[in-house]
Amino acid sequence: MGRIEEVLMTVEESVHYPLTGERARVEWLSTSPAGVGYVRLGTPNRYIIPSMFHQMHCLRLIQHALDFGMDDPTYSIYHVQHCLNFLRQMTLCTPDLTLEPVDLDLAASSEGITHVCRDWEAIYTEVERNYYVWSNHTHT
Repeated sequence: MGRIEEVLMTVEESVHYPLTGERARVEWLSTSPAGVGYVRLGTPNRYIIPSMFHQMHCLRLIQHALDFGMDDPTYSIYHVQHCLNFLRQMTLCTPDLTLEPVDLDLAASSEGITHVCRDWEAIYTEVERNYYVWSNHTHT
């Protein structure tokens, strides 16, 4: 993958990505690129996943657990625990040190604050390109 450029992102509240319901399921699933983010690299064409897509998987899994409860046999409590711990570690690994204002109730508000981010659209594009190269390669 090439050099990842930086982009600015201003945080805003959104009606998208609700916690529960059919629209939530569809919108959270849309955060996954073709191939779920897995790519094949190296001589043995080994499957790997960029951490960003592992993190997005964990967010989708937690949303699903909150929406449907832990009765869904697809997701175990251990998988949810793994994801929470993984997201905690990734937050510590790549901390965003942008300062956010705090109101008198000590509630931080990130809305309207601009952050410097890596260009995630470029990552989605490259991962999907890799997926289509390998999926076409294995079906010919």
